[in-house]
Amino acid sequence: MLTVLDNLRIWAEDIIDLLKKLLQGSSVKAGGWMGFDVWDELDDSSRQVQSRILEEYRRFSSTLEFFLNKQPENTIKNFQESKKIILSVIQQDGEENTLFGNCDLAFSEAEKARHWFSLIVGLKTLPDKGL
Repeated sequence: MLTVLDNLRIWAEDIIDLLKKLLQGSSVKAGGWMGFDVWDELDDSSRQVQSRILEEYRRFSSTLEFFLNKQPENTIKNFQESKKIILSVIQQDGEENTLFGNCDLAFSEAEKARHWFSLIVGLKTLPDKGL
């Protein structure tokens, strides 16, 4: 029987697989506002992947927030910062400058930001909220 932690790990890996698929159809172009790099437009297939991963990640991050709500303030702050990075890679707003010069760097930064999951793994016990 899988534990809650096992299910969260599986869910996180599914999201990472979707992120890889999304970034295969993504590109970053130079020359946005004041010469900053911006995300290029996604094709229809990539938009479908983007929609799916955005929905999954929002549900997943909400679940993590539930488990992190009693953690120290700096843990929650780190989670929120990581969440911003991952959402910026998923959303790929073409009007917004990106901090990533290419898709490999974007994926690398999202992987680093994935430490939010290690916050859950590091918890000794999960809060009892009547689940």
